[in-house]
Parts: sequence; C-alpha cells; structure tokens
Amino acid sequence: MNIDKRSDEQCYLRKKLSFALNNFPGNNLQLLNHLQLFQRSSVIARILHLQEVYEKVLKKPGIILQIGVHYGSSMAVFLSLRAIYEPYNYSRHVIGIDSFDPHHSRVREDRHPNIFTPDKYGQFFEGSEYTEFLSEVLNIHESENIMSNIKKWEILKGEITEQLRYLIQSKDLNIGLLYFDSPISNTDLKTVLSLLIPVFQRGTLIVPYSINRFIPTGELDIIREVFSLSKYKLEIEKSRFISEKNYIELS
Repeated sequence: MNIDKRSDEQCYLRKKLSFALNNFPGNNLQLLNHLQLFQRSSVIARILHLQEVYEKVLKKPGIILQIGVHYGSSMAVFLSLRAIYEPYNYSRHVIGIDSFDPHHSRVREDRHPNIFTPDKYGQFFEGSEYTEFLSEVLNIHESENIMSNIKKWEILKGEITEQLRYLIQSKDLNIGLLYFDSPISNTDLKTVLSLLIPVFQRGTLIVPYSINRFIPTGELDIIREVFSLSKYKLEIEKSRFISEKNYIELS
C-alpha cells in the first residue's frame, strides 16, 4: 500500500517553493519574519493542530511530554504557545525524549517502508550531534520570552523507556499532554503508557502518532488494552486541522 498522498505535480511545486525560499531577495533577518510566505497549508495546519491540543490542557497542570523530537519544530511551537498563553506558568515544562540514533531511524524505515520513503523521510537521520544545535535554538527562543531566567524545556537523549524511568523519579511529576511525534513499536507504546499511568490525571491529553484506518498500526488497540483495567475512560476526538490526527482525553 502506497500511502504517500503527494502527486508528481505537488512534488514539483514543493521543489519550486524550495528554490524560491533559497532565492528570497531580502536578508536572513527579514526572512525570519516572513517564513510564512513559504509555508504550505499543511505546515500551517500542523501548527494549528499543536495549538488545538495545547488549548485543551490550559486549565490542567502538568508538563508537556513529547515522545520523538526529530528536528524539534514541535517543541519550539509548544514553547512559543506556552509563552503566548501562559507566560508566567514556569511549571509548564516541555520535555522531549528521543534517541537521536540514526540506527533507530533506519529500523523505523524498515518497519514502515511505505511511510518512510527516501524522498519523504530521509531527513529522519539527523544524528546525535543535532541535539547541540537544537538546544542552542531553543535557548534563543526562551531568552526572548518572559521569565527567561527559568529553564522550561529539556531534551532527554537515549532509549525512550530508560529515559521515562529516569523522568518518573522526579518529584511531583504530572503530565498534562503526552504527544507522540514519532512512530514507535507497539511493544514500546505499551511500556510507555504503562509507566506513565501513575502520573496521568483526569484531563490528560494523549496524542498518538497514528490511530486511523488509513495507516492501521494497531496503536488504538494497544491504548485500549493498557487503559482497560485503569480508572480512566477514553474520549477520542478528531483534530479539526489534520484529518489523520486524533487525540484522546482521559476522563
């Protein structure tokens, strides 16, 4: 099954847009203020989707935990949303966990060859050294916002379940939003959710990587299994901005 929904014409147009970006007549500082000129509707929809799930947890305490960091654009958006919606809520940390291991990325590609086509997801191989660059960029963002003296983000680099066990040892850990920004195996998904159940709360939002019939990964079955014996009920809603994205609220 080929799930790449782009036509040849769309691929050609994106290359033209990339060429236009590289030939922007203004300087780089001007480009930073006008990047939306080159952002496709699907990219803007993703930002609106991140805003959508952030708004859902505004009245709930707890950190934003992101599984899978990739290039860190979602983390950057979450930090900006925190600065916009609740600039003085220094307890709303954004924590990302990723192995940043090219080997793991190749395993994901082997497991889902129809999803990780070379032209579409070759950029997943960012490498472990990328964390230094990403940390510098996130620091710049935070420095421009209120209460910049308090660090409100963290990147945990390593195997997901090991890093989660380390995180859970933190005192008073509470999760408002769990966001999966990368596909993981069903075994790892089950382990992640089982580890985190004690630090969930009513109103916690879980955004799986994919729970739709177009890409039947079995994630929803795992989620239902893990929560079947818990005190929580699952309320599933569809994103208003990305048709294949769903989120689950615990009640």
